[in-house]
Amino acid sequence: MEVGSAHFLIRAAGRGKLHRSAGGDGRNMKKNLLIRRIGSTLVMVENSETPSDAEWNEFLSLLARNRADLPKWKLLVMTTGGGPNTVQRKRLEETLGGTPMRVAVVSDNMKVRFIASTIALFHRDHRSFSGSELTEAYGHLGLSMSEQRQVELAITEMKPSIQ
Repeated sequence: MEVGSAHFLIRAAGRGKLHRSAGGDGRNMKKNLLIRRIGSTLVMVENSETPSDAEWNEFLSLLARNRADLPKWKLLVMTTGGGPNTVQRKRLEETLGGTPMRVAVVSDNMKVRFIASTIALFHRDHRSFSGSELTEAYGHLGLSMSEQRQVELAITEMKPSIQ
C-alpha cells in the first residue's frame, strides 16, 4: 500500500499481519506516527513532530473505513509532544462527523495536554493524562489487565521506530 513518503504500520488484531506503506524502500525515513490495532483499541505512538500529511491521511482512512465501529473503539495516544496541526485536527473532526470515541492522550508536554483539554470541552470521552498517570488512562479506556499488557508490549515495540 503506497502512500506518498509515509511509513505507517498497522497490525490487524488477531491476524498478526503487519501492513506497511512506504515511499521508496522505506529505509532511513523518519516516522512521526505509528498505529497498532489491538482488538477494539488503537494505540498511537508519536514523537515530538507533527505527523506528515501522508501519515495523518492513513490514520483518517482507517477511521473512515471503520466509522460504524468507532463508538466501540478506544484510542490511546502516547506522544512526546507531536500531534496533529490545525488543518489535520479539522480533517479529523470532519472524518469522525460527530461519531463518539473514547480517547486518552498521554504526554508530559504541556502544549499537547492543553490541546487535549480543549478538545475535551466538546468531547466528554476525550481526556489527557501525564506519563505518570498511565494507569488512570487505562482506566478511562476501560482496558482489562490483559489488554493493558498487550498495549504496553505494543508501545515498547513501536517507540524505537519513531525516535
